[in-house]
Amino acid sequence: MHSKALIGRDAGRTQRIIAAYEDYILSVDQNWPTLIFAISVERAQTVSALLNRLGVKARAVSGETAAASRRSIVEAFRAGQIQALVNYAVFRAGFDAPKTRAIFVARPVYSPNLYFQMIGRGLRGEKNDGNDRCLALNVEDNIVNFKGKLAGSDLDWLWA
Repeated sequence: MHSKALIGRDAGRTQRIIAAYEDYILSVDQNWPTLIFAISVERAQTVSALLNRLGVKARAVSGETAAASRRSIVEAFRAGQIQALVNYAVFRAGFDAPKTRAIFVARPVYSPNLYFQMIGRGLRGEKNDGNDRCLALNVEDNIVNFKGKLAGSDLDWLWA
């Protein structure tokens, strides 16, 4: 079975994502607009459902989401009516929500360009109607591809 499929079905991994949300977001400010990059459509839906159970207004979006529905969800996120937007493969580039306060990269990313696009969703800065800071959390997995080196690991020096 492909490593993506294996980690996508790992219930313990999903619980760690929820625990990290509780530790880094709920403990600070539940209203932080948070964008979560999930590993699959199923995981996006699961993470969204679990966050809703915690009282967080969350929605899942993927390529399977109808365009009109996706637009409505994005506008609700931008308006602060949705706190967590959990997506699979749709908001990596060309998505603008400058008030995004936290980014969860909860999927393996091997391309530095893609990684920068993803975390860039929250790095607009105050001059671009964004925040002065954005929390970026990376989920590290034990991946055998690319010798286990994810794109975000090249930036460890920035986070230290």
